[in-house]
Amino acid sequence: MTFPTRRRRDEGNFRTPLEKALGDALVAGRFLADDTPDQFRFGGVLFAVSPGETRTEVLLTWETKQ
Repeated sequence: MTFPTRRRRDEGNFRTPLEKALGDALVAGRFLADDTPDQFRFGGVLFAVSPGETRTEVLLTWETKQ
């Protein structure tokens, strides 16, 4: 997540809603059967600073079970 200032931010305030929304979206889009821990793992939130810009980027990685 990119913000325009260096103000301190609490990862948990962003992580929980992002993790829930992303898991639900992946299930609704039929990319996942369910967003249970064995099928969906949310890695974390990273903060960056870019003056004048607020942006959220989501990086998805896919692991195929053999």
